[in-house]
Amino acid sequence: MSAAVGTLPGWRGSLARRIESPRAQAALIALILVNAVILGLETSEQVMAELRRIIADPSVEVLPHDWAGMPVSPVARLDSEMYRAIEKAQAAVFPAAITLPQMGTGATDSALIRSKGVQSYGVGVPATDQDAEGTHGNDERVSTEAMGQFVEFLYRAVTDVAAAH
Repeated sequence: MSAAVGTLPGWRGSLARRIESPRAQAALIALILVNAVILGLETSEQVMAELRRIIADPSVEVLPHDWAGMPVSPVARLDSEMYRAIEKAQAAVFPAAITLPQMGTGATDSALIRSKGVQSYGVGVPATDQDAEGTHGNDERVSTEAMGQFVEFLYRAVTDVAAAH
């Protein structure tokens, strides 16, 4: 456990102490603090002060992120040709499932193209809860069966739209 994690109060410290890698702990601390600002639980000034306290190194400068460069983009429409093709492909490949929109907690490059009027949808490979634990980590994995299903799903959705044009 990093020294910084030991200084985190309450639920933050409890969550971060479950992770053994110091780099992963640091990333989690930053994510927790940034999300606290997004959720309105703390101000960016409070978060920067907390990061400075945790880092405890005057040679490290903590600066606010300039969100001004990220465009405000509309939400992807649920009545578009592509969304209908995603629903149709999902029904064919995963008949027991339903298509639901969701808002992810991470960042996405699709905000850049949505701001230009292009509809953009994020879809992912079907995964078990255990698979999801390794998302974007050294142990990220997906089964061969799930990858095959995902390729079929994407193929059906894309060719459905492409065939119409």
